[in-house]
Amino acid sequence: MPDPTVNNITVLNKSAPSHIVSWLKYTKCITQYCKEFGLSYNLKLLEQYLKEDKQIFIRKTISFIEDKPAILAETTLNYSAYQEFKNILDNLNNKPIGENLLFTKHSIREPFKYSMLTPENHEYDDTLHQYTNDTKTIFKRTSIFRVREHKINLQEHFLPTITKNSPQC
Repeated sequence: MPDPTVNNITVLNKSAPSHIVSWLKYTKCITQYCKEFGLSYNLKLLEQYLKEDKQIFIRKTISFIEDKPAILAETTLNYSAYQEFKNILDNLNNKPIGENLLFTKHSIREPFKYSMLTPENHEYDDTLHQYTNDTKTIFKRTSIFRVREHKINLQEHFLPTITKNSPQC
């Protein structure tokens, strides 16, 4: 559950809506949360590749909660981490990386960093445009997982389809 003493997240002087804050602050595996509370959860792999210079592995997914696109995620890791976890990563397909690699006894999650994206922001890429109709502010959290000696960067964009009526963490 989110820390009850923290009621707000402010990024660039803009407060995240309370229904988004609960998702931004949730520290456990979102997939497990959905399963535990009987929420339908599906993940679709959008793309997964090694960058041309073969130094960075990138995985992009979209999570659907209650059949609505809810979280656009991008995972990045360096080539040595990819090599160590290659068998897991290459066989994930539409399975979540969290419950298969990030939330294990060998991992530690660093504190979240929050940011806000608008359609004018350079990080607001074509995929975000597709799921937001270019009209919404998106709140993003970034965290680093340390799995064994490797760092894995996870960015999660919480889409405007998460509304006051959506299930809350």
